[in-house]
Amino acid sequence: MNRIWLVFRHTYWEHVRRPGFYLVIFLFPALVVIAPIVLGFLFLQIVRMVIPPTSDLPIGLVDETGDLLAHLAEDGQGPLYQTNNLRVWQFETQLEAEMALRAGHIQAYVRFPESFGRTGEMFGRYRAETPPNIFVQLRLFNWLEAQTRGEVDEQYLARLREGTEIVHIQVQSPGAENGTETTAVSPDPTTEAPATNAAAASSGFGLVVMVLYLGRMMSIFTSGFMYESVRGEAKNRTIEILLTSVPASSFVGGKILGMLAVGITQLAVFSILPAIFFLWVGQFASRDPNLSFLLPDLPWGLFLLFIAGGYVLDQIVAAGTGLLRISGGAGPQVANLLGWLGMIGLIYAITLLPDNPDTPLAVAASLIPFVSPIALPMRLVFTEVPLWQTAVSALLLWGSSVYGVWLLSRLVQRNLVGYADRFKLWQWVREKWRGLWLSRSQVGTRP
Repeated sequence: MNRIWLVFRHTYWEHVRRPGFYLVIFLFPALVVIAPIVLGFLFLQIVRMVIPPTSDLPIGLVDETGDLLAHLAEDGQGPLYQTNNLRVWQFETQLEAEMALRAGHIQAYVRFPESFGRTGEMFGRYRAETPPNIFVQLRLFNWLEAQTRGEVDEQYLARLREGTEIVHIQVQSPGAENGTETTAVSPDPTTEAPATNAAAASSGFGLVVMVLYLGRMMSIFTSGFMYESVRGEAKNRTIEILLTSVPASSFVGGKILGMLAVGITQLAVFSILPAIFFLWVGQFASRDPNLSFLLPDLPWGLFLLFIAGGYVLDQIVAAGTGLLRISGGAGPQVANLLGWLGMIGLIYAITLLPDNPDTPLAVAASLIPFVSPIALPMRLVFTEVPLWQTAVSALLLWGSSVYGVWLLSRLVQRNLVGYADRFKLWQWVREKWRGLWLSRSQVGTRP
């Protein structure tokens, strides 16, 4: 244990005192904050150039359900409501709203039919030459949800909270040549499983993506340090000197624990801003039950188990490739292959997996050690993963890490730091294929 501690201390202090280490841990959080602000500002300017200009005219509302906006009239606020950069005008009938639209008093109106709670369908009308843009629509539905929360039936509130899928339909009926009708359908909340609730799933998705992203960045940076450390020590024969007084298992264990401590140091710095944000949000979420979706109840301990397993596996691969780099150049080729596998898994987990979390491909991705630290946590956000899949995935991941430590120890013991010929992948495949063909030929020619 004392020898492991010596290697651990040497590895940790070797990296935390490097100028590149401080550059990474302080520059990366700054980029995380500045880059989204700059990109968001540019995206907002592009959106404003593309979408129609915002109209100052009110938005009309026609409530045929009799329940959705009834409490507003009871409060005595009148038919016209002023909200953030938006005025809302309530009408008793569709005819009144249509006349106001044709007279130019409103820019559009939305009609909630009696069947809204059952079908989720609502209907809107606006003048074709001045359609309301996406900002107006977002402000309107956010205002509706805020006004109806706690005042109406949960079915109506769930419809508004789930959002709408809007389809624009040109109306060619007599007397409506200058109008465009919009049919908006709100998804039926009763047909969705509780785990796929839009608010909880979307917030959980964002949190998990952020956690996985920080974990992967930490793993990538520290695995790069591990690669350079082992490669340098192998090149200047430091490993051979260390092995005269330290067992290979102690050397490997101390190296991995040292890089794990380096990664935790990085993660601690990376997590300062997110931790402050979540502490601030948690104060409001604990007071208001409607904000509980901001901090969803997810198996964070299980996420940490898989992220740590993936981290250890990355360090083992980096150490192994550092040795193979000296012994002929196979290290970078192996690292690139595994890196591409992890990148494909990350893209799949963020784009396709949320919509199809129970497909055979998703299950297979959850069982592959180099992809499971990303795929399985993402599946847990959107579906109920069977216990056997979670257990098998964890066993395969940590079993691969344990096997990697044993294999790396043997690699060090065999002292593969000599000056072997440069490794060529196609030549290796060709020799293996030739040997297999010769063995089969000899079997076929036996008397």
